Amino acid sequence: MKRIEKAILFGLIPGIAGGYLVSRLLRPSPAARGLGLMMGEGPPARPAPAADDLEIVVGIGPVYARRLNEAGVRTFADLAATSSERLLEIVRASPGLADPDSWREQAARLMRKEQ
Repeated sequence: MKRIEKAILFGLIPGIAGGYLVSRLLRPSPAARGLGLMMGEGPPARPAPAADDLEIVVGIGPVYARRLNEAGVRTFADLAATSSERLLEIVRASPGLADPDSWREQAARLMRKEQ
């Protein structure tokens, strides 16, 4: 039993602690992280703008809203700027089942209301 205790005490615990310390030492400081911009890494990614509730638009339900969001149409501005043909492709609907022209008009009105 003494061998196991010694192995744990002198092998495992220092190994874990040592690994933690090495990871802390190798982590770049906040000042060094800013050097990435000078080294050509590019700017940090900006968070995506807050998504609008597309289900407010008459004719867009939860399924269409999810499909639009997955395709990158997250705001009323995105919806108004996307062509009707592309909107039909995204929601996978035929022209008789969906009215993307109406969606685009409603999105434009909602954008004006928000300003």
